[in-house]
Amino acid sequence: IQAKFFEITPSFILGYPGEAEENLEKLFAEIARQPRAVLFMDEAEWILKTRDGQSSSVMERITPVLLSQLSTLFNEKDRQIIIIAATNEPQKIDKAFLRPGRFDKKFYVGLPNASKIVKINLNGKAFEITDEELATIAEALDGYSGADIAHIIDEAAFDAFDRNDTERDHILKDDIIKVIARTARSVTGELMRKFEKFEIENKH
Repeated sequence: IQAKFFEITPSFILGYPGEAEENLEKLFAEIARQPRAVLFMDEAEWILKTRDGQSSSVMERITPVLLSQLSTLFNEKDRQIIIIAATNEPQKIDKAFLRPGRFDKKFYVGLPNASKIVKINLNGKAFEITDEELATIAEALDGYSGADIAHIIDEAAFDAFDRNDTERDHILKDDIIKVIARTARSVTGELMRKFEKFEIENKH
């Protein structure tokens, strides 16, 4: 879309007193100079945290500044600016950011297709896994996040290397299944229900 990409992460707004405000001022000044821009906020539950839940004096100062700057962008309907926020904990976001005219389009992104994520993480690694075995692995990975799966494949690669067998150092199905057995899901059923409940309550 020929747009300049900007990102705000928690690390962006940390530092000595006044540094976060200065960083935000510079960022939004640069955005204002762009004909087209995309602003992405990662871990938005931390950046846009409800003020009742804030324990940091830095965030107490940053939230109103950020809300003011974002409101300016949201109100400039003639400008080509896309503002996106991603979060794993939507319940922690300040309701002020979710009002009409702000982050009023909400999209629920569920757990990934395990088979595809396994293939992506096996890319560039030595493995011997058939399509049938891949289907078995994907079934065992039901409920695991993309980060979980990436970790599991990396651990399986280490296990394959530790076999110290030059003829069988490829990742095998059993390597992955064994790692799955010792790896807890980071997304529990209770957490999934919270996501789904939020999605239903905030669907537009």
